Amino acid sequence: MPNQFRSDEMIRAEFAANITNNVWYRYLPYQSRFHAVKLFDEKGREVTKTEKGVANSQPPTKPKKVLDMYNKNFAAGWTRSDLWVDYVSFRPDEIFVIPKKGIYELEIRAQIYVPMTNGMPDTNAMLDSKKTVFAKNYGLIESPPLHIKVIKE
Repeated sequence: MPNQFRSDEMIRAEFAANITNNVWYRYLPYQSRFHAVKLFDEKGREVTKTEKGVANSQPPTKPKKVLDMYNKNFAAGWTRSDLWVDYVSFRPDEIFVIPKKGIYELEIRAQIYVPMTNGMPDTNAMLDSKKTVFAKNYGLIESPPLHIKVIKE
């Protein structure tokens, strides 16, 4: 991924696993996709989100029952080392109210739901689609932050 984008340029965040097996997980509901996406100005102040950005930045809600996993809100996903899966695509100008020209810092943290056992990700279930489909307990995991420069011209 390049380390800088224009504010009107499409940014795509993608997942890939570092193993050859398929890794299974569940996406967050769409209304939470930008929850962990923030933009900071040159003084380190967080930039306000647009109406679309706010609408899609709701705190993630945990699936409450197995049937929750079968609706479109918690869509299944999978990836492996040779397969990149689109997580979210957006233009910073669509998500943030960027007030003036300058260089901004975008912070992205990927968030997904994975099967859990005793509060820890269940890697056996993550490698087996049937175990993932029938898992009863999911938990949210989050990547370390990725920082990217955004240039408003």
